[in-house]
Amino acid sequence: MAEIDKAASAGTEAGAAFTASLRTADDGAVVAVSGEIDLASADEFRRVVAEGLDRAAGRLVIDLAGVQLLTSAGLSVLAEMHEKARGAQRELVVRTAGAPRIVDQAVKAVGLDQVLPVEDEAGA
Repeated sequence: MAEIDKAASAGTEAGAAFTASLRTADDGAVVAVSGEIDLASADEFRRVVAEGLDRAAGRLVIDLAGVQLLTSAGLSVLAEMHEKARGAQRELVVRTAGAPRIVDQAVKAVGLDQVLPVEDEAGA
């Protein structure tokens, strides 16, 4: 049975606040994120995802459905956490289904969809 283990938030100067919750289950974990992932929130995003990797039994899904803005700082965290997951022999999946198109486009523009699984509207 899944449960919400933790919730985190970080304010941004101008825009939607960043929030993240970590939910674990027997087969893995989900980090559900909302707001803006930018320079102001990147450290908190990194911390929550790293904790998810540490606690996940299997795969970790990063659900970006509630994200309005994903800057290069957030994309860097995704790439870094992908490497951490590979080193720990865990699967990291980015879910952009339900997120604004610009979030999915940002992930694909830098080629993250070529190195880690992305679950988008097309079901890829």
